Amino acid sequence: QKKSAYENRSVRQRWHYFILNVSAFAAVFLALGVITIQILHATAYSETDISLRNLAANTQMISDAIKRSTDDFVPSQSETDHPEEPGLNRFNSHVVLWSAEGEILNQDGLGDIYSQITSLDLSTETLDEVEEVTITDESQEYHFRTITSIAPENTGNVAYITVLSNTDQINNAVANFQQILI
Repeated sequence: QKKSAYENRSVRQRWHYFILNVSAFAAVFLALGVITIQILHATAYSETDISLRNLAANTQMISDAIKRSTDDFVPSQSETDHPEEPGLNRFNSHVVLWSAEGEILNQDGLGDIYSQITSLDLSTETLDEVEEVTITDESQEYHFRTITSIAPENTGNVAYITVLSNTDQINNAVANFQQILI
């Protein structure tokens, strides 16, 4: 049985519309995926950056970190009370005290993290700006967001202060989300 020209055109037209609809859905989902990934990248580090800026501006915490690096350190009232301040997340954050020559002065105060950041160099080109730093030791890469500022007056040998926050968990979450989305 022969199909008429109308039936052949109808089958071809259906396939054409089917491919067109599949392509349109694929394009829409691809666009939504790209938008979602861009929003995720823009907002994933915003809370960490806010926390870093607040910690760098917290003069009491900075002076406590400087005092902690001296031998005659006695905890201040703020050290023992830990008042809840909005945007001040110290959980993943560490304060690094630098000499003018770029040496870390508070090695003992940093504890175990010092062994991970021994290759960290003082960067004074981008003072008071948040930047991303990757540190590689023998076996692993560590990702940090940092902010470096000039130390306040009368701080002894301390010339610069860097507040750093580990972002490995955020990086892993973003990578997993991208893998799932794609």
